[in-house]
Amino acid sequence: MTYIAHTKENSEEIQTLRDHLWNSKMYAEKYGDILGIPHVTGVAALVHDLGKYRQEFQKYIRHSEKAKKGSVDHSSFGAVFLKEKVKELSQQPEEFSADSLFAEIISNAVFSHHNC
Repeated sequence: MTYIAHTKENSEEIQTLRDHLWNSKMYAEKYGDILGIPHVTGVAALVHDLGKYRQEFQKYIRHSEKAKKGSVDHSSFGAVFLKEKVKELSQQPEEFSADSLFAEIISNAVFSHHNC
């Protein structure tokens, strides 16, 4: 199955989700490098649209002319995934750890990337 990230209006042209996440990562790392945090911004970019892999979103994107724009959540999945993975892999106690702070900050950015 080809997972779709974006479609062009009035066109058959799509951007695959894999290409979208990879391109986002590359741009994010480029701009994050200016701040000295390319890996942080790269991780955020890789997970920001993970929810688009869900079948519910794929049905929505393929039939978006029938659905209200933004009616299917895709942002929260990546935020939750990141927090759970960091917690699972962390070697530090959860409370007040640098790992949990990292996950919280990046997850909040991912969760709200369409709610600015």
